[in-house]
Amino acid sequence: MVNTIKSYQPDIVITTESNQVWQAGLSGVEKDYPHFVAIPQDNKYGRHLYSKLPLAKTTVRIWLTADIPPVKTIVQLGLGDWIHLFVVHPRPPLPGEDANSRERDAEIIMVGREASKETGGVMVAGDFNDVAWSATTVLFQEVNGFLDPRRGRGFFNTFHAKIPVFRWPLDHIFRAANLNW
Repeated sequence: MVNTIKSYQPDIVITTESNQVWQAGLSGVEKDYPHFVAIPQDNKYGRHLYSKLPLAKTTVRIWLTADIPPVKTIVQLGLGDWIHLFVVHPRPPLPGEDANSRERDAEIIMVGREASKETGGVMVAGDFNDVAWSATTVLFQEVNGFLDPRRGRGFFNTFHAKIPVFRWPLDHIFRAANLNW
């Protein structure tokens, strides 16, 4: 992972399902990413946000479940503009964890509503545990008018890399329509 980060040198790195082992493994990137939020958890809902760009007003939110904390922050882009960034990872509907998708769907819509209240640039990123064409993700986009930058560019699967029949786009980055890039 560290070699991939060093190779591509993104401005922002987001991890999901990351724990203390991941945090230790990523500790070498902190010198290049001085702004970060670390929420290591062993329950598959930990996350890390590393940024070369300044962060402000960072909060770790509790919406539905205390052990699944979304992150909300403001990122200063290279030309000085600030954008709101929400990092999410709602619980998927899985036997033994959550019998239906109501909690996941509610969290996706809640972040959509909160993001739509922000002025200026807004992005929402993370493991939605939901495909781009589902009724919930479509409603999320209707609630806030956000765009999926993949639309028209192809089908980019993010899960599951080792099982071809289960390859779906579950990880997303949505942006407000007012962003000009």
